[in-house]
Amino acid sequence: VEFGEVVAAALERAPSPGPGFEIVVGVGLPRVHTDPVVLQLVFQNLIANALNHHDRDSGTVRVGHTTIDGECEFFVTDDGPGIPERAREDVFRIFRTVGRGEASEGTGVGLSIVQKAIDGLGGKIWIEAPESGGTSFRFRIPHPAAGTDPLSGHGRASDLLG
Repeated sequence: VEFGEVVAAALERAPSPGPGFEIVVGVGLPRVHTDPVVLQLVFQNLIANALNHHDRDSGTVRVGHTTIDGECEFFVTDDGPGIPERAREDVFRIFRTVGRGEASEGTGVGLSIVQKAIDGLGGKIWIEAPESGGTSFRFRIPHPAAGTDPLSGHGRASDLLG
């Protein structure tokens, strides 16, 4: 799967950013051997989350990857209000939202789907707080050898809501 193609498809299905928002997609994106539908769902929900929970009418969302210890680590990072450390595990629970004293625009479902999808791929997702502010959702998924079933022993896209 070409990572750039998956991100492009996710951007087509994510909410349109307002005129003051910029979505920056990294260059040199890797090729990964995994379920493209699941990965697209992950990015679509993470990008939508960054846009829906931003606290200003303008901002930047960055999508990309870095290589750490020979593994690809993917990220969606925004410059919004951030998520308090005490609430970082709660955002992955279904029907949970974290607001700043006002009604949240989310349903509390998107990030729970993201976590279930990453778990189903045998990966791990976590939240970091960049020094510059905002939130960075980061995840790693294993890279099965080419020619093998990337979901062997893991869930499929149709299993995410079941």
